[in-house]
Amino acid sequence: MLIEALKDENTYEAVTSTLALGEVYHVLYNEVLSLKMYRSGIPLTLWSKLRNKNDLTEDEKSIFWDTVRSYLNELKSFIAVVDDKVDDEIYPKLVLDYGLRPHDAILLTTAIKNRCEWFITNDSEIITLNKQKLKDKKRKKRKPPLSELFNITPDSPQNFLRETKEEIGRENPKATKIKKKIIANR
Repeated sequence: MLIEALKDENTYEAVTSTLALGEVYHVLYNEVLSLKMYRSGIPLTLWSKLRNKNDLTEDEKSIFWDTVRSYLNELKSFIAVVDDKVDDEIYPKLVLDYGLRPHDAILLTTAIKNRCEWFITNDSEIITLNKQKLKDKKRKKRKPPLSELFNITPDSPQNFLRETKEEIGRENPKATKIKKKIIANR
């Protein structure tokens, strides 16, 4: 729904990163493999143990990669792909102060360095970093939400769509500013 809305709406400039696209391949591959094991009648409790024995065949892999590549090429026709960025100020703060995993910190650093105003993700851990002031357990001091510190709002695709529909309805379409966001799919 988010991608279709972005295609139809020219109000926002959407960007994603090479790491985010890599995550898309990984998530979709796991989904296809899970469907194959489900259809083979393998109980869910055994999926992690039998995963390697039930991998996709070479023909299935070829069809999978061609299909995903086709969809991602279409996506790239209207969403810019930027290189991932790691810097000496933002990245360490995200990992050390906010406890993000390295790949999530890279995605968020990339968004911040590309002056994105929104970080669209299904990762609730990242979204909650913006909900309340977080308490630093070691220093007994509260950390500001990400939006205050980095001028970026992490949010779910559903909330983003809801908020932007309201915002677009209030603004004059001819005077709408271009805004950026980065999409981290999971």
